Amino acid sequence: MRVGLAICYDLRFPELFRNLVERGADLIVVPSAWYAGPHKEDHWLTLLRARAIENTVYVAGVNLIGSAFAGRTSLIDPFGVITATATESVNTVYGRIASARIAQVRQKLPALSHCRKDLYPTGAPKVQAEV
Repeated sequence: MRVGLAICYDLRFPELFRNLVERGADLIVVPSAWYAGPHKEDHWLTLLRARAIENTVYVAGVNLIGSAFAGRTSLIDPFGVITATATESVNTVYGRIASARIAQVRQKLPALSHCRKDLYPTGAPKVQAEV
C-alpha cells in the first residue's frame, strides 16, 4: 500500500491528487484545519469524495474539531463511499483499506485508463536549479 500526502487547501486542486495516483498512491491522507462555517462541512465531504471518485483511490481526510473547525474526519473508499467518519468529539476512526477494492472499482469505473494524457500535461514541472 502506497500513501500520498496532501494538506488542507490542496483538497481544492484535483491535479495534485491525480499526480499522486499516477505515482502509485493507493491512499491519500489529507491532514487539515478546515474551518467551520456556512456550507464548509459540505465542501469538506464533497471534495474528499470527489478526489476519491475521480482517482479511484482511498482518501482519508483528517480534520480538527472544535467550534472553529468543521470536524468530520472521514475515510472515503475509491467509489466515494464514506466508510468511516468521526463525530464532533475526540475520536479514533478505524477503517479497512483493501487493494482488492481499488481493483474492483477501477474495473467498474475505468476512468484512469481512459484519460487522454496527450491532451494535457501531467506531472510536476521540471525545474532547473542554479547552484
